[in-house]
Amino acid sequence: PSYFPGPDGDRVRPACVNIGNLSRGSNGKPSMLRFREVETFFHEFGHVVHCVLTKSEHSLQSWAWSAVPWPGGVEQDFLEVPSMMLENFVWQPEILRRLSCRPEDGASLPNEMIDALSKSRHVMKGYQDSRYLAMALYDLRVHSSGGPYTYKCNQFDAKDLYNEMILNIKLV
Repeated sequence: PSYFPGPDGDRVRPACVNIGNLSRGSNGKPSMLRFREVETFFHEFGHVVHCVLTKSEHSLQSWAWSAVPWPGGVEQDFLEVPSMMLENFVWQPEILRRLSCRPEDGASLPNEMIDALSKSRHVMKGYQDSRYLAMALYDLRVHSSGGPYTYKCNQFDAKDLYNEMILNIKLV
């Protein structure tokens, strides 16, 4: 990923691919992506942008996923920042107008629909934030190196701990 010098010393750009599972068209009609699919696409495209624009001289220090079998890359708590930043664009009314169209005539979605969609962004926001909080607390408890949150392997039950975190954050 990201950077390595080519034979003439110029920067060689990485090859990046997004593979996804999006709605298909049917009966000869084009695919109509749901809003969440567009948001997810933008999120995943943020990872591609991160990969392509990173200027770290050594690819090992540029970015990495947990699936990459070597250490290095950006810190895990930063890994999602570019992608989460890019997914915010789809909530902007002017971006929605440019992205959306009706297949019948190519017209953008009506302003009322775009405004309603944009305003719906914060519906259930407290629940979404609580979910992130629960996952962060779970991660801290599992990976803490001491104190009250240390678990012995034979006493650790990931499911029970996760359920405890969810209940304590009031997600259920």
